[in-house]
Amino acid sequence: MALERTEVVDAIEIRPLLKQVGVRKIIKNIVDGEEVSSNTMSLYFSQGDDISGENSLFQNMANHYWSTL
Repeated sequence: MALERTEVVDAIEIRPLLKQVGVRKIIKNIVDGEEVSSNTMSLYFSQGDDISGENSLFQNMANHYWSTL
């Protein structure tokens, strides 16, 4: 039984009123080539939060947005 977990960035969101940047991820669990579950997870960050573990495209967009504030 082979278990595989994939995490894909689905959307990047800018919330100007809150001065936050968000990322929505789709997490899929696949067993023996068949998808058994799919979930979405949204994370929101403010300027100064640690985003080093996030996708590089998200980091670039967040840093660019925060540099304009």
